[in-house]
Amino acid sequence: MTLQVLESPPDLLAPPSRALRVALVNMPWARVDSPSIQCGLLQAIAQRAGHECTVHYLNVELAAELGHGMYDLISELTDERLHQLGEWLFSYAAFGAVGEEAAYFEDFPEIAGIWEGVTGRGLDDLVEFRRRVLPQWLERCV
Repeated sequence: MTLQVLESPPDLLAPPSRALRVALVNMPWARVDSPSIQCGLLQAIAQRAGHECTVHYLNVELAAELGHGMYDLISELTDERLHQLGEWLFSYAAFGAVGEEAAYFEDFPEIAGIWEGVTGRGLDDLVEFRRRVLPQWLERCV
């Protein structure tokens, strides 16, 4: 049996008819201790195809803003009860006030202890973080 090496089809090597500007975004709550191999590979593929491609590591930006202790706690928080704290925090910026925070805190009473343990602050501070701090941060990033 012989191994055949296939060449790339010629059209894959031709420059695109219209070069695109591509932004790849590594969002919170991805790990911050190593770059995203997915973003790196996609960037290389896009650039090789003739497109301009930039990777934005918003996970690192948010970790720098929050401090690694708070960021790591939220990103590495075990989710036995599916409270999805990281997603819940960004849901207000994405969708507005879909549900009441009080209902979330009632469903997941452990969140109060987690937040207070990390920040020393109460749930009002967490609501402020969700409704004001994160949306403003996202607006600056955009």
